[in-house]
Amino acid sequence: MTDLLHPAEWGAIWAILALGAAVQGVAGFGITLIAAPLLLLLAPSLMPGPLMLGIFLLTLLTWWRERHEARLGELGWAFVGRLPGTFAAGAALAWLPTQQIDLLMGILILIAVPLSTGRWQVRPTIPNLIAAGALSGFMGTTTAMGGPPMAILYQNRPGPTLRSSLAAYFTIGVVISLATLAMVGRFGRRELIDGVLLMPPIAFGFLASGRITPWIDRGRVKPAVLALCTLAGFMILGRSIG
Repeated sequence: MTDLLHPAEWGAIWAILALGAAVQGVAGFGITLIAAPLLLLLAPSLMPGPLMLGIFLLTLLTWWRERHEARLGELGWAFVGRLPGTFAAGAALAWLPTQQIDLLMGILILIAVPLSTGRWQVRPTIPNLIAAGALSGFMGTTTAMGGPPMAILYQNRPGPTLRSSLAAYFTIGVVISLATLAMVGRFGRRELIDGVLLMPPIAFGFLASGRITPWIDRGRVKPAVLALCTLAGFMILGRSIG
């Protein structure tokens, strides 16, 4: 229970959430990548519902900050792929060991990152949006890291477009996930309270990111995105063999 956490543990959780929110506010994703390992260690009860509620605030704020740059028309195609990707993930979890799924997803991300920096220039075309949405839904369900596929797809777009589009995509995705958790009894009053407790550091990290985005937008968006995707790939791969 989170009410049994030591103040120092809460301090560590708040600090890592603020850092993760700042990273996501700059690169469009990353809070789950940074915060999830510590939360699983110190307070597993904060996963997934309470953290998702905090992420909802972050994605909503990011979307609103650069709302005029969001490519909402494109994102509809990503959701066309997300639903079957999510269903496929449920089937995979029922039939395959988690380690095998993590191994495959980690390898796919680590292959996609270098490929996307070469002659293979990914663009958010309709087929690519559907494919990225499907892979994002699959990875989000199986590994809790659904950001890399969409981030790789938008890596060549300007920073505001990448951040606002990903934020819009994740906002709607989080709403779907929270509704699903509520229907299966995994998100109730306790999770709501815990999620609200995670919001102050997340809001602080978001505000801090506003000071960094002008610097990152000067040609550093793509390297930052690919670095985070590479980190995610190694983390997923390491979890499969750990």
